[in-house]
Amino acid sequence: MKRMLALLLFGAALVVIPVSLFAQSSSGFTSYYKPGNVALSVDVGGGTYYSSFSLAVYPGAEFLLAKYRVADFLPLDFGVAARGRIGLDAGLGGAGLDLGAGGFGTMHVGFRGIPGDVGKILGRFDLFVGLGVVFDFVSPTYYNGLGFGQFSGVNYFLTDNLALRLTDQWWHNYFDYTIGVQLKFGSTEAAKKAM
Repeated sequence: MKRMLALLLFGAALVVIPVSLFAQSSSGFTSYYKPGNVALSVDVGGGTYYSSFSLAVYPGAEFLLAKYRVADFLPLDFGVAARGRIGLDAGLGGAGLDLGAGGFGTMHVGFRGIPGDVGKILGRFDLFVGLGVVFDFVSPTYYNGLGFGQFSGVNYFLTDNLALRLTDQWWHNYFDYTIGVQLKFGSTEAAKKAM
């Protein structure tokens, strides 16, 4: 729970600081997404469940549905995602293979368009979160079946379509930290120029 709170505070700081610093000098931020974009991702990492350890791969596909601008300044992109979990578990909670799939609602916040040298760095970041329902088809624990899923993290765009990502994943009874890559298909919203 402390990790989640720290991540939320870090995410809030990444939103509040750029907005407060550049609200007067910018016509608003843009993002790397437009409705209709498709993003494919794969994340690899590990974590814990009860007294056990898990190595996991999370393949995913996301479809961006809508864009909303807060005060015509901060872009929020909304979508839906399908994700899977392939895990190898070891420990007191059970050992073996874990397979599952889930559906999620997603949201992204982008910072493209921040003026100056700071914008060259912060403008490539994209914060994201997904909440949904997961189903474990196979699990070494007694937690097969329906459960809650959440993922949140940050993308760093190397190009308009390719990003590296750090993510925390809550999947039914597993909590994993992962690193991954995302490939986005579709056009990118043009960056706004400072006023």
